[in-house]
Amino acid sequence: MDYKKPIIAALVLCASVPVAFSQTGKEFSIPMDDLKTWAEKPVAVLQVKISGHSAVHPVQNDCEMHLGGNVVGYQGDPDGWVLEPMNACAEPLPGATTYTKTGWLHFGDSVTGKTITATGIIRIWPEHLTSSGASNPAHALELHPLLAVSNGSASYDFSKLVDAPEDFPGGVSTGTAASILTHTTVTVTQSAKMAKINFISGTIGNFTTLSVRANLQNAVDIDGSYRMNGAVILDSGQDVAVKLLTSKGTAINGTIAKLIQAGKPSAQYDFLVLFSLDPVALYDAATQSQGDPVEVKEPIQLIIYGEGQAE
Repeated sequence: MDYKKPIIAALVLCASVPVAFSQTGKEFSIPMDDLKTWAEKPVAVLQVKISGHSAVHPVQNDCEMHLGGNVVGYQGDPDGWVLEPMNACAEPLPGATTYTKTGWLHFGDSVTGKTITATGIIRIWPEHLTSSGASNPAHALELHPLLAVSNGSASYDFSKLVDAPEDFPGGVSTGTAASILTHTTVTVTQSAKMAKINFISGTIGNFTTLSVRANLQNAVDIDGSYRMNGAVILDSGQDVAVKLLTSKGTAINGTIAKLIQAGKPSAQYDFLVLFSLDPVALYDAATQSQGDPVEVKEPIQLIIYGEGQAE
């Protein structure tokens, strides 16, 4: 393994903070049935009608393409979704032999206005609760990273592109990342089969690089993907307990599987991480609600991609 290569991770970060129930932050809702499904299986296969796509983002802006749309039958508020394949600025479109930006743009055009089958990691994060166009509708839900797409007879496997874009450390500062980990408050109220979520934090964002230690001894295999406990080691020396998630088909998932089989107790490196909320923690809190807000314990999720270093 190339241990000097940056690593991308999405982790479930666990930080317990006091709840100020009177505060109002970013509010959105998810149907309980959907939340239960995603708590059990973090990789989802959904029917999505695509409304538009973005340009290919340069590497300093995450190297992705965004596909906006609506999941068939989804009743959350807001009801928009965004699908995000990784490394679109650097890797050929799956099925192509050479890289061209035009190939990615033609792919976006080909699925716009179509209902496709999309597979990806469920990401819950209230950064864009208002719309800024067809490729970025008002949403709190994403397939991020996008792992696969079927559009009629055409199919695309994006799982091998789930890796850290070269020279991309993330756009969230170290201080902001530490604040997200230690000062985010989330409450859930269950009402009429909906989980109403109130998210209170300061500045939030997507990617940043953090020092992470994964505990491989308690990793759980979920249909070939792995969830496990871990810790983020902040610059202050404080350890913040986390849960980590890897997805079947990605390089890091294969690495984790090999380390577990070899009996390695842990793996540690500086990971590029993508902030998210944990559907397991959200669902657990929602089931305890009887019309009143319940604090979500350990609410933050991030997901791991790339290579890992074993201790």
